[in-house]
Amino acid sequence: MPGVWKSPFQITDDAGKAVLIADLKDGRPFASASTSKTATASKKSAALKPSAVNITVKNGAGVSGFGAQAAAILKTHGFKIGTVGNANQDVYPHTIVVYKKNKAAADMVAAALAPGTQVVQSKGMYSYPTEILVVTGKDWNVSDIPAATVSTQ
Repeated sequence: MPGVWKSPFQITDDAGKAVLIADLKDGRPFASASTSKTATASKKSAALKPSAVNITVKNGAGVSGFGAQAAAILKTHGFKIGTVGNANQDVYPHTIVVYKKNKAAADMVAAALAPGTQVVQSKGMYSYPTEILVVTGKDWNVSDIPAATVSTQ
């Protein structure tokens, strides 16, 4: 694991560690972890269309309008939006995309949101009726969102 040596501890690269753990959980070999992960994600997301992804959006920041902004942005990208409302608590420091089983869909949703949006598997910790849950956090900043292409008729 690459990192920085600070005697007497090795401080690991958190992003590299997250990739390593994800590869381990998904059964990918370590030698070609980043290559196989990118290729697999590309193949899955190429076949997946935003209109096939149903999303629940919750505001976890406690700032009025964050959930509605996220829902509007995702809708512009072609995603199907289910319920939009407030999370049970407004303590989320970061915006997250939670998925039940379809990580490719979660990655596609995260790509439509601000860079660095975290993707996490639910494992039963969240209750929502769709495959994907987006919880806006205190880091939500609509100006960080990449522009969506809009077609006119």
